Amino acid sequence: MSDFKPAVEELIRNYEGGFQCRPDDPGNWTGGIDPQTKHGIGELKGTKYGISAHSFPDVDIKNLTLEAAEALYERDWWKYGDINDQAIANKMLSLAVNWERFGGHGPAVTVLQKAIVNCSNIPVVIDGELGPRTLTACNNCDPLKLLREIRQQALLHYQEIERNHPEEHAWFKGWEERALA
Repeated sequence: MSDFKPAVEELIRNYEGGFQCRPDDPGNWTGGIDPQTKHGIGELKGTKYGISAHSFPDVDIKNLTLEAAEALYERDWWKYGDINDQAIANKMLSLAVNWERFGGHGPAVTVLQKAIVNCSNIPVVIDGELGPRTLTACNNCDPLKLLREIRQQALLHYQEIERNHPEEHAWFKGWEERALA
């Protein structure tokens, strides 16, 4: 079984630290960005520790504490405790959080399921649901091979997001680095 604490610590240390309030980041607005005008909707509140105004419009982002951010991650994002390999659970949390505006857990689990199919003979349904069959298959794969394949599938998913959302060009390089990390 994997633990929440090392997963969230890695997430915040490597990807989601600090406060930022860029107007061009859809996550910083309580209503996101209007796709036609490319202007923010709602209030520009920012993102801190990866907790965004878009996902948490009622949170005081600027004054958010690390402890409060971790509690939100545990409550809303930690679904990976039944994965045996800590590195895989960490990667799943990172992907789900980063894809929050693009479906969150569903795309992250779809990436996991595709990775399982590509690196093992274990059949799983690719449905974006982290059910018992997916967990069993995940835990029966070679963790190093599976993690390598998750990275490749994540890169493909990021590239699909990039094709569908060219207006978010500022984030592409970081997304691809995150996929392969």
